Amino acid sequence: MGDYFSYYLLTYFQTDKEVRISQILHTLRGKKTPSMYYLTEVNQWHHGFSIAKRIEENDIKIIVEAAYQEKWLTKKEKGFLLTPLGKETVEKYFESHYYPEFIHSFNNIDVYEAFWERLQLFSQVISEYIYHNMKYTVVIKNPLHQERIRLLFQASLRNKANALKDWTTEQYFIFEKLPEEKANLLANSLTGHGVIGKTRNQLADEFEMEKDELNFYLRDSLAEIIQLIQKYPNDLVITKKLLENTQEDYYFSMSESTYRTFEMLQSGKKISEIAHFRRIKKNTVKEHLLEIAFVLDRFPTKAFVPKEIYGFLSKRFQERPFYSYREAVTDLENLEFYHYRLVELERVRED
Repeated sequence: MGDYFSYYLLTYFQTDKEVRISQILHTLRGKKTPSMYYLTEVNQWHHGFSIAKRIEENDIKIIVEAAYQEKWLTKKEKGFLLTPLGKETVEKYFESHYYPEFIHSFNNIDVYEAFWERLQLFSQVISEYIYHNMKYTVVIKNPLHQERIRLLFQASLRNKANALKDWTTEQYFIFEKLPEEKANLLANSLTGHGVIGKTRNQLADEFEMEKDELNFYLRDSLAEIIQLIQKYPNDLVITKKLLENTQEDYYFSMSESTYRTFEMLQSGKKISEIAHFRRIKKNTVKEHLLEIAFVLDRFPTKAFVPKEIYGFLSKRFQERPFYSYREAVTDLENLEFYHYRLVELERVRED
């Protein structure tokens, strides 16, 4: 039990509520179902959603069994509880190690890595262009990233002098707004004319972090950059465009099918119309609607829940925060689950 990831995984366990290995597995793999979105939302596990898509159940079992032998976890009927000793051990470990703290939503979950690669590639292309060097090896090999950067580069250079100046100004703006250590991490990662960016292993050594720890640190740094883009869009025009292109290519972190439904909803189509046009079940469209609600930071719940039902459920949640669907369907005959979940999600986010 000496590596960062093992201690990180133990933070999913709680002292007062059983957690199952399968729940952690589906979170780390990023399983996009309404139930997993809800579980992640209520437990605030967003920082780990979809970070280890290839992890196997046995990988988690090995860590859990080791923690159980150390008496950091105790077995229960449905899962495991974190013991007081386990809680103390985990807290002590993270007193001297980085724990993710900037990702609190599903928005951009699938975008961070791609956005970072495009940011690196665009920086390299601009740097080589400034020095009139057209013969160099690009640092990012992904053909989709290369094509998107080529198009953005051409569009940005319609006014060459201003574009080069604007990009440089934007990068200084970002680095000045970020904490110094995170700015140094990002700057040392970039490749440009005559400069080779450091690898993650090199950066982990330099920052005295384990590689998994550094990956969380980098991911949080990117989340901070995205927050800066949202806060200062007029100061980060090119960087904002880079982010928007990436979000579009990755369906705004939704599944592809859900994104198609999202586009049709935006055009004013109703659930029944979408189901008919796409030849899918209405319940599938409703599941898409739930995914959209979870992924977006803001969702117009009232637009999709009848006024009477919305009012009734909102009042019940105010009176009884843990008001269940079983109770609700008893109070409201023929209540649709997606109506209940949408109002419940709104309540969870308000809390």
